[in-house]
Amino acid sequence: IYHHSRTVFDLMDKDGSATIDVEEFEIFGLLFNLGIKAIRDIFNDFDVSGDQQLDYGEFKLFAMACIDRGKTLSKKEKDQEKANGVKGYGGLHGVTTAQSDYSTSSHDQDGCVIT
Repeated sequence: IYHHSRTVFDLMDKDGSATIDVEEFEIFGLLFNLGIKAIRDIFNDFDVSGDQQLDYGEFKLFAMACIDRGKTLSKKEKDQEKANGVKGYGGLHGVTTAQSDYSTSSHDQDGCVIT
């Protein structure tokens, strides 16, 4: 998401206001089967200005957090696979982990889907 953050931002900004409101952000979360409360928690975490809008700078912070979260999940998965003697394939396995992690706590990750 980070490398394509401007494109993703522009796609999410349905009304062309140069900001993403919570309703526009909810569409993103619903695509990845996140609950409304979780989506709003994520939105509020990155709405640094508190104006109920994400500008591009705030959205880019979200994108960077996705990368950090992805690296953390990838390392955890690799370590777990080594411990279990299983060879992983990354990709879709990471998506499942991200979704299950999110369902158990809305504050320990950034709602990012790992591919």
